[in-house]
Amino acid sequence: MRDRLKCTCVFGVVSLLAASSAAPALYAANMKPVHAKINAALASGNAAQRASAVRQIAAVLRQGTHYACPTRLRYNWLPALMNDKDYPAAAKLARLGILLNPSQTSNVVAYQEYRVQALLAMGKANAALRNAKSLFDVCTMPRTANAVLLLAKCLRAQGPDGVKREAQFRRQQLSGENMPPAGGPVRTCPVLAAIKINARPYVKAAAIEQSGRQVWTLIGKGNLLLLAGKPAAARHCFNEAYDIAGNKDLPGISERIASSIRAADGTIGGANRWVMSIRRRKNPTLGKQ
Repeated sequence: MRDRLKCTCVFGVVSLLAASSAAPALYAANMKPVHAKINAALASGNAAQRASAVRQIAAVLRQGTHYACPTRLRYNWLPALMNDKDYPAAAKLARLGILLNPSQTSNVVAYQEYRVQALLAMGKANAALRNAKSLFDVCTMPRTANAVLLLAKCLRAQGPDGVKREAQFRRQQLSGENMPPAGGPVRTCPVLAAIKINARPYVKAAAIEQSGRQVWTLIGKGNLLLLAGKPAAARHCFNEAYDIAGNKDLPGISERIASSIRAADGTIGGANRWVMSIRRRKNPTLGKQ
């Protein structure tokens, strides 16, 4: 609350706390000039203006009624910061976007990809590798290949030993593509399992996530737990979300369950097998095999 009270905008908005209580349509209209000025500041090439814009982005993201800001962060502001080589700001805002909006899975994945790329660009190979593992765990199934490539790049950045581990990692991932037989052992990835994630920010955010049992709250908490390297706890959240979801949400939640299986195994074969085994929702064991 104190942070919100202090956030009088550098671009002329009266108060972020006051704005958050406005009607949605009025709030959205009031924010249009703020977004425009952020865009102009990022495009200015002026370091001071860019720094001011970064502070403003963080401020509007921290509101509960910021509407289009997560999308603007993904498609406009993070690309602009990366193009400007302001990698520290990109890495920080990417994590902030994740912690504040963990239920928006596609955005979470995009933010984490930017974070890994920014850390690599800063030469922070160890931090990039840890975050790349988090990306592998949380990414959507179609983004698995991209996450594997980023992990391989981060391993190479570790030096000669990393190059050897990269070769092992690629072999283990290729082997793990094969779907294990029913009841058979899963194909794991020891190289991936040996990478330690900095789980604390995600665990902390998951602990203070809304206590209600709404579908999107459970998805957000599950995504945070995947980022923290806790796939079993994440799957529990996704299973619970599946049980209370309407039909339109089932495909997305099923995908999250598959991703939690991939994160637990460290390879994609078991997750692919689960996807192939999905039956109609009337089967009470769906999502809990």
